[in-house]
Amino acid sequence: MSSFRKKCLAAAFFSAAAAVVIFLILPVRERAEGRGWVDWSTVSDDPAEELSISWMGVPGTPNAVPGNWIERNLGKRFRVNFSPVYLDYNAYGKRKPLMFCVGDVPDVFWEGDPVQVRKNVANGFVLELPREVIARYAPDYVRAIDRYAPKAWLYGECGGRNYGVPTFAVGTASPGAALWRMDWLRAVGIDKIPENVPEMHEAFRRFTFDDPDGNGVKDTYGLSPLAHWARMFSEIFAAFGTLPFDFIERDGRVVWGGIVPEARTALAELRNWYREGIIDPDFILNNEINRLDEKKFIAGKVGYLPDGATYEMMLQPPGGAVPEAVLSNFPRAELAVGPVPAGVDGVWRGRIWGYGAHTICFGSHLVAEPEKVIRVLTILNELARDEELYLETRLGEPERVWFRGADGGVRFQPAYQDPRIREREGIHRNGIESAYSFYAPCALAPEKLTPFLSAEMREYRARYARPEWGWENAIGKSDILESAAGCLQELIQMQLVTFIEIINGTRPLEDFERFRREWLAGGGEAMTAEANEMYRKIKSPELADHVDE
Repeated sequence: MSSFRKKCLAAAFFSAAAAVVIFLILPVRERAEGRGWVDWSTVSDDPAEELSISWMGVPGTPNAVPGNWIERNLGKRFRVNFSPVYLDYNAYGKRKPLMFCVGDVPDVFWEGDPVQVRKNVANGFVLELPREVIARYAPDYVRAIDRYAPKAWLYGECGGRNYGVPTFAVGTASPGAALWRMDWLRAVGIDKIPENVPEMHEAFRRFTFDDPDGNGVKDTYGLSPLAHWARMFSEIFAAFGTLPFDFIERDGRVVWGGIVPEARTALAELRNWYREGIIDPDFILNNEINRLDEKKFIAGKVGYLPDGATYEMMLQPPGGAVPEAVLSNFPRAELAVGPVPAGVDGVWRGRIWGYGAHTICFGSHLVAEPEKVIRVLTILNELARDEELYLETRLGEPERVWFRGADGGVRFQPAYQDPRIREREGIHRNGIESAYSFYAPCALAPEKLTPFLSAEMREYRARYARPEWGWENAIGKSDILESAAGCLQELIQMQLVTFIEIINGTRPLEDFERFRREWLAGGGEAMTAEANEMYRKIKSPELADHVDE
């Protein structure tokens, strides 16, 4: 076993062990249903009564100031005295479990992944919330979920019961676009953005060997992606016809995309690229914390950044950190956006998360105060129904912070262009199409959002990030499977290490078959069987009306 593989497997072991320790230190409380159940037919909420509600929203605005305008505006309209719990993502992962352990569970809290919902259910932290109750008090909200993100209902399901309110995003239903150094392309004799894998290969070869920066030194590479399961060469694998770390549909059944023949074909291509020397050999060090992929692009070591160009970054002043940094280092650099490459069959495809996003949960202690649940459902319904309220809760005070331009698109005032300043107001930097907003965690239905997008944004979407190019996991998120709890993360880590070692030549390509057998025997076969049951449920009349693969 290579030293790299040993290190990766050791890291995976300690990460898994740490997660187990954190989970085991949580007191095994009675399940929420064992602590009492709510007879919702007897519950009412007097909208004139002021309620105090503690709220742990999306951990994306840790520097927000309590009592900001968004909080006051929402509280005044719905007679709620909010007690916000602002965390960053690190604190969400480490501090939040300890808070719950000592009984400090907010009335309302956000959960990003189904596996965490199930852990909280097992420990009695979450109130069961029947879907019919949500539909009764938030009918407009439920109609939007049913139309655009029916799979998201499964994210809060455990043992056939529902434990939260699903959310959805719109921006995540389109594949990300790539950022290219157009001046590099022209310097090596290419006058357009590559559109398919062969054209990308040729551009990467010239980026590596034809001195695109003109410094006379061989110090550049074609590409250096993140070594992350959801991002590593994902556009290349999609072009060859698979999503390697997701379940995909084949002939009416669900299979793991990492064990199909197309995955082996893509690995063979990438292995050849690595042998050619056009892939940065240190890409295995790139992760979501150090973001060395972005830093190498900024430093002029690579001329291509996959999934690195968003509209906000490229077209909305003052621009994103990456373009600004590139232009600071290389004032004559020319940046251009390119969509995901066309597949070997000529069809454009790119991995997406899909519309389904996260789950809003209620603390099990609200069994004694269920009227708070009704009040929150009322708020969520109004956010789905009232576009102006939605914008105010997403963007802050109209005119002072933002305004609508002549084309109807929302824009920030000059004093609020800096996302760090907006964060203090409780405004997440991901805009109005995401699921990342503290008090408004669910996007508006696309037909309601479109009028608030600028003409440039609509043009950007049409050219570089069309929703019809999106390709998502056939069951939404793999960790909705109960069988995934004991093996999914270990299998993903094993696959990631194996794929990297096949690409860099540490392991022979023929080891793909061995990996396939190990994946199935290590829990993958059981997950696949359950995934097919889940897929049939998704396709059932209750959930299938608007599922779009």
